[in-house]
Amino acid sequence: MAGLLIVVLSGIAAAAWDMAPLVLLGLGLAVANNFRAWRRATLWPISKESADNARKVGWFVAGLLALFGLGS
Repeated sequence: MAGLLIVVLSGIAAAAWDMAPLVLLGLGLAVANNFRAWRRATLWPISKESADNARKVGWFVAGLLALFGLGS
């Protein structure tokens, strides 16, 4: 979320000051922020049962989205 905020604010600043390189600077800062966040992240293993339940729910939601998409 912070990366998106950095990019949006750099885009606004670039538009306000008419300086396109500020967008590139914002993208660079967002990428650096994401690398830092991934290094600090702690991943926790989940059980096979939880993974199976998540897979079933994912297919159910995908089916509902396809059904609603076909109806519109």
